[in-house]
Amino acid sequence: MNPSFNSFGSNGPIGASVPVSSGADDIVLAPEKKSSKRKLITLVVVLTVVVVAIAFFVLRNSGSASFSNDAKLIFNSYINYLLYGDDSNTMVEGEYDNDRGEELFIMLEAAPDQAKSYADNLSVLWDDFVSKTNDFSFGDGISRDDYGKRVKFIASYLTNKSKVNEEDIIKLAQNNAKKTLVDYFGLYQQYDFGEAREYVENGQLYFNGVIETMNAIKNSGCNYEEENGGNEVECSEEEIFADNVEYDNLSNYYSNMNKSINSIADYLVINGWKINAQLNGGLE
Repeated sequence: MNPSFNSFGSNGPIGASVPVSSGADDIVLAPEKKSSKRKLITLVVVLTVVVVAIAFFVLRNSGSASFSNDAKLIFNSYINYLLYGDDSNTMVEGEYDNDRGEELFIMLEAAPDQAKSYADNLSVLWDDFVSKTNDFSFGDGISRDDYGKRVKFIASYLTNKSKVNEEDIIKLAQNNAKKTLVDYFGLYQQYDFGEAREYVENGQLYFNGVIETMNAIKNSGCNYEEENGGNEVECSEEEIFADNVEYDNLSNYYSNMNKSINSIADYLVINGWKINAQLNGGLE
């Protein structure tokens, strides 16, 4: 017998049928070995069970999040500060109340220094929470990163809102106000969600409209602001702004701009409560 033939095993290569004697004159074929096939079938079955189990786990847990105890404490600090301005990591209890004045809404109207201090602290607390978690999402479309974009937007707004206001724009109207507007609204171009885009669009229209309005007053030769005095002729708004379309739309631009900011603040408060409920096992 050729010795190289048996190098695959005592009965020849795997899967080969070797003639053997039955003890009589007839020659029968030895049965094929089935152990390899059985192992393969067993492996396939095991892998199938594993895949199904993983799929079941993923589907069952989609929309939920798992938080470490450190992450919970940090989030507690964040939500306490967002809602009440408190330095506390105790669990927030209760639920969202539309009639309650959260600290965030107070800061929207606060003095620039106070608003900036609040914004800085809020941003740091959120960053600490993010460092302890992966991105997560809940069934109603809340995700950590979408929420975080709005935290960063509102922090930037509170920090920079004093740079552009109606009084300053009026003072700048005859100088380089348009560059000031480009620089200011450029701060928010990085945010790709709807309310941010609406704020930028309406804000640009509003403040550019203020500039055009001031130019219309100047070019009219009228003394629209009585306190300016001088020999200019007093005119009515209708006379000054008769052909100024932007003036007619100013109130709408201003209203829409503020609606965008309030909408972002609402999102942070309402969904902050929802994240708190998921994290601490409360009810939404």
